[in-house]
Formats: sequence, C-alpha cells, structure tokens
Amino acid sequence: MLNRLRKEVETKFEEQFSKVLPHPVAGALATPEDYARMVQLMIRRAASVALDQPGSERDFLPVHSMRYDDHTQMLSVTGVVVNRQEIAEMREKLNAVRFANFDWAVPDQINIPALSAKERHKLEKLLPIENGNEAGAVLFTELGYFIDNSEAATKRQLAQYADYHREYPQFVRIAV
Repeated sequence: MLNRLRKEVETKFEEQFSKVLPHPVAGALATPEDYARMVQLMIRRAASVALDQPGSERDFLPVHSMRYDDHTQMLSVTGVVVNRQEIAEMREKLNAVRFANFDWAVPDQINIPALSAKERHKLEKLLPIENGNEAGAVLFTELGYFIDNSEAATKRQLAQYADYHREYPQFVRIAV
C-alpha cells in the first residue's frame, strides 16, 4: 500500500515538473536531504532554461543555498543574474558572503534550537564568538542549562545557533 502511494506521488510529481526535473524522481523524495537537493537542482535547471535564450549573455550565479526545518522542510536558494563575462568578477565581489555556495553544492543544513526571545537576547549579546573559542561551549556556559538531551548535543545546537542566527528567519507575532 505504502509503495503504491509513494509511486503515485512520484509519478504525479514527475508529470507536474518534468520540464525542470534534473533526473528521475525515484528515490529523490525518500529523505528531506534528497528532496532539498532535487529542488535545488530543479531551480538550477529552471534558471538555465529561462536564461539560455538565443542572444542572451546572462546566467544565474548561485550565491547561497541552505535548508532548514521549522516544522516544515524549507529550502532557500539565493543567486544573481549576471552577464556571463562578469561571473568571475561577481564571484570575487561576493566572496565575503558567509557560507557562499557558487557551485550548486549540496545545500547547507541549518539546525538551530528553538529558543525563546529571552534566551536569544541573552545569547546574542555574546555573538559573534571570538576566534579560537568554541561557540557552543561559550553559549552553553552563558545559558546554564541543557536545551537538548545531553551537554554535547546542547553545545552542537548552540554552535549552529552561533553560526546561523543571522541567516535563520524569525517570525514574531506583534500586537498593534
């Protein structure tokens, strides 16, 4: 039953997105990682098809690609449309972008903890962490308690928070 259902979903997906699928769907829906990678490559193909017109000198330069899960698998791909002869120059200009991904590599995974506004405020005053210091350990010392099932897991999540806190979206409800 489950295999039949999976096959139906894959078939319908292939029918709807056949123009931009980089490869057969089989297996690409198996894990969140595989699915994010497939969607990223679909974006690559769609950009290529859209910009590869006779006489066009433009191309899509990917700059950043990451995935995260805020109760729904999310993929973010950022790029710029640039003249082909200016790609090297644009890469040079954008080289300072943290976590740059100019080559369509597998999207980075962000796995930061769900922190309250009070916890974020307490930790963000310490960021960025000085080079040479272990970010997870510094933030764990400041926080003073586990946010996961062990000290090591807590430190890993807090290190991710230190790396990605500026790139991760925050949705806040404000009463006006």
